[in-house]
Amino acid sequence: MRATAPDPPAAEDPLEWLLLTNLPIETPAPAIAKLQWYLCRWRVEVYFQVLKSGCRVQQLQLQTRERAASALAFSMIIAQAACCT
Repeated sequence: MRATAPDPPAAEDPLEWLLLTNLPIETPAPAIAKLQWYLCRWRVEVYFQVLKSGCRVQQLQLQTRERAASALAFSMIIAQAACCT
């Protein structure tokens, strides 16, 4: 499946992506759905990047489950806010 950026900047070639899938795509509607899935995947990547790099959750090394749960919940709120802005 090939996707092209709809409105590239003036004097720029439009970006083009080639997405591979084993799911059937016989009309434009399923193709658009697969592209939307891909956009969601990118948001997930950014979300976990913020958790790992921005909030540094892997370096917390909290000793109790309750402290870890509280710290992770707080970090997840920060990551969600960072991804959606």
